[in-house]
Amino acid sequence: MSNPNGLKRSPSTVTLAGAGSPPPFPGLASSANPIASGIGQAVASFAKSLGWSQPPPAAVVVEYRNTGQVVVFSRPRLAKLPFYGAIMAICGANQTVEAAVFFEEEGKPGSIRAKIDPDSWSDIVHHIVKIYVVSASPPGMGR
Repeated sequence: MSNPNGLKRSPSTVTLAGAGSPPPFPGLASSANPIASGIGQAVASFAKSLGWSQPPPAAVVVEYRNTGQVVVFSRPRLAKLPFYGAIMAICGANQTVEAAVFFEEEGKPGSIRAKIDPDSWSDIVHHIVKIYVVSASPPGMGR
């Protein structure tokens, strides 16, 4: 990659991390050097204004309520699938997603269980902590 002055830069020096990535230089703000500390505080403030936080764990926990079985799925792989493809990977025959728990703003797992909107899957999969799966009732049996 080159600029108008003919200088070359490697792509890694000009690429910014996206939302959900950790702020760059995490220890710089607490440096003993006052200039470095000031730069670190400015970068941390800028990163916070962009909504950067520690990245979520690389796994989504799936709990099968009827059996008590707990399985871990790769978040990046689930994110590549459309909603119904991800549900097919998670759920077996006669199973359905009951609810999910999401990360709160501070990056800690929340305590509220919520339904998953299929149309928002690609936006929310990165914020899911845990998915609860239940066995679906046989036809005509009610829930």
